[in-house]
Formats: sequence, structure tokens, C-alpha cells
Amino acid sequence: VDSLKKSASEDFVDLKRKVSALILQKLPTEGACTRANISKMFYVNFTERIAARYGIVVEHWPLPKFTAPGNLGSRAELLVLHQAFENDVARFRQLTNEEWEDWLKAYREGGEEAAPISYSFVVFSPSAPRRSLLKRYLIME
Repeated sequence: VDSLKKSASEDFVDLKRKVSALILQKLPTEGACTRANISKMFYVNFTERIAARYGIVVEHWPLPKFTAPGNLGSRAELLVLHQAFENDVARFRQLTNEEWEDWLKAYREGGEEAAPISYSFVVFSPSAPRRSLLKRYLIME
């Protein structure tokens, strides 16, 4: 029984690493991002360190909270996050210069509430029935 617990725990940690690596891979890098070469993902302070600095936002983050995969406590959340990025449902997007200027202005005037890092998101509830795990809510177009 202890070896099964350890194996399940190791599998969970491996899944967290796999999801983290996939998200980093999807982050625009040299060539895809014309403003800089981004080599590290920042979940804490994403707004300051990525969105404000490079004009990169997240589209369709599938979980209610924007957090690192290592902070997630359920396998279901990790699998949803993995599938969203693997299938390009969730993605990073470089704002156009005009969009970025508008975003920066809103951010400076109203903070993170006025300038979201994700223009739409999908809400995931681990306790919901399987058929309705994903429900889409638009914040703005």
C-alpha cells in the first residue's frame, strides 16, 4: 500500500512537471514574440513581469484561478489545464501595439481589475458532473 501511495504521489508530481513544461513551451519566445525573448514563466506577478513588460496575455485560461501547475491540488485540474494548452484552447497571445497601449493605460489607471491578463476564461469545477466540467464565460471580447 505504501508503494502504491508513493507511486501515485510521484505520478502527480510528474504530471505537474509535464503541465509546467508544456505551458512554458507555449509561451511566446524569440520569433513568436517581437518584443523580447521570454525564457521563464511567471505565474506570480504575471501581470507585471509578462503582460505589462511584453504585451502577452493568456486567452481561455481553463481554471478559476491563474496559478502555477505546481500549486494545483487535484489531478483533474492538471489534466484540464494540460488538455487546454495541448489543444490550443488556452494560449498566450501577443497584443498588437494598439491593444498593448490600451491595456497599459487601463492597467495604470485601474490596476489588474481594469486590465485582465485573460480576455476570456473557462471555469472548471472539479466537483461538477463529468459532462459539465467545462463551462465557458466571457469576460470581454
